[in-house]
Amino acid sequence: MNKDTKITIETLKKLNVPYKVHENGDVTTTGDIYLDDYEYDFYAPKLTKVGDIYLEGYEYNFNAPNLREAGNIYLDGYEYNFNAPKLTKAGKIDLEDYKHDFNVPNLTKAGYIDLHGYEYKFKAPKLREVRHICLWDYKQDFYAPKLKEAGFIDLDGYGYDFNVPNLTKAGYIDLHGYEYKFKAPNLREAGDVYLREHKHDFDVPKLTKAGKIDLEDYKHDFNVPNLTKAGYIDLHGYEYKFKAPKLREVRHICLWDYKQDFYAPKLKEAGKIDLRDYKHKFNAPKLTKAGYIYLWGYGQDFIAPKLTLTK
Repeated sequence: MNKDTKITIETLKKLNVPYKVHENGDVTTTGDIYLDDYEYDFYAPKLTKVGDIYLEGYEYNFNAPNLREAGNIYLDGYEYNFNAPKLTKAGKIDLEDYKHDFNVPNLTKAGYIDLHGYEYKFKAPKLREVRHICLWDYKQDFYAPKLKEAGFIDLDGYGYDFNVPNLTKAGYIDLHGYEYKFKAPNLREAGDVYLREHKHDFDVPKLTKAGKIDLEDYKHDFNVPNLTKAGYIDLHGYEYKFKAPKLREVRHICLWDYKQDFYAPKLKEAGKIDLRDYKHKFNAPKLTKAGYIYLWGYGQDFIAPKLTLTK
């Protein structure tokens, strides 16, 4: 099929794709598109919305210049051009073994961006929200200057700095073994943060709320000057300084074998405080409420003058 030949309703019927034609002429499909047995270029200038797109094994170009919304997009092993310049919303985008740059200049929201092993450029300059980013062994810089919200950020094996200057909210940040810099200067809220064996500073100066913070085997000071609330702070075996001068509330603190004094000058409320085998001072001068305090093997001063113990 030549590039100027349009996908017709008959073609959509042949592909077994449910469709709807709107009054303005736009064509919307309510089903998925499988093109592995289709032996022509796919050119659909009126197509605005589709279900999932499967191009694995397809050997022709995909061109939908007015496509705005798609379900999952599977390009694993696809070797031809994917053209959807007006795409704004997508589900999962799977680019493993895709052989071209992936350019979606108007994409603002995506479900799961899977760049595992991808060797070309992912370009989404307007991306604002994504549920899951996987950059395992991705071979290029990840550039998303307007990204504000991300769910799961997985950087295991990623070989570049991760720079998201406008990110304000993240769900789960996994930097286990990550060897480059994580830069999120405007991040204010995070779910769980795993920094085990991370090799650089964790630069989040505006972070105010976090879930679990796991610093075991992290080799730098952890400095969160604006953190006020955390779920679980796990400093088990941590050898560097934990600095959270504005921390007011935490659900669980684990200081097993932590190698520094713990000082939280504004901490008022804590759930479980676990000081087993902790050899340094615990100093929380404004602590007024605690749920469970475990001092087995603890041999230093426990400083909390305002704490009232209740049954």
